Amino acid sequence: MGQYLAALDDILDGSPPEDPYHLYIAGGAVLLAKTDDRRTHDIDVISEGITAELRAAVEQVSQQHPGLRSDWLNDAAKIKRVNLPLDPQRIFNGKHLIVDSAGSRYVLAMKLASGRPIDRVDGAVLIRELGIVAETELLDLIEEALPPHLRTPKMSYFAAECLTEAWQGHSKELRRAKRARKRRRAARACKRRRR
Repeated sequence: MGQYLAALDDILDGSPPEDPYHLYIAGGAVLLAKTDDRRTHDIDVISEGITAELRAAVEQVSQQHPGLRSDWLNDAAKIKRVNLPLDPQRIFNGKHLIVDSAGSRYVLAMKLASGRPIDRVDGAVLIRELGIVAETELLDLIEEALPPHLRTPKMSYFAAECLTEAWQGHSKELRRAKRARKRRRAARACKRRRR
């Protein structure tokens, strides 16, 4: 992914705009940084900012790299955006292109809303990373991320499947995550009592 973004940054050298393109991504490309098992064919941009010039440069990069899709960087996923803070993390900082990834909670909410088979595996990775141990935490995330008219019962069932897959064969990690959750709850309760 980094080599393609660098190639894109090189192509953008000397072309308008003067300010760098600043894109926010989500989806499988974010998971690439979290696990060696994940592969993706594209980078999902969830922000505005893909102009005709940028699309042309993306096409040029695909022509330079045989086998790379012409839409390897696209904004089709922006229709799946969720209502959560992005909590961005910088993953590429070029002269003409800046790319930030959405945070894990944001990406997990998108995965739970989408519910494709690949999203179950990705969801499990994110659930373990975030230390989520209870189905109610996932349901709260869905509720926070999506307005009521977009929530479906399928999302609840899918969240439960992701949670089961996340901790299958990870009993030590699960015990640690449960202890950490207990400590967080106790700290919040202590804070409330002090007020």
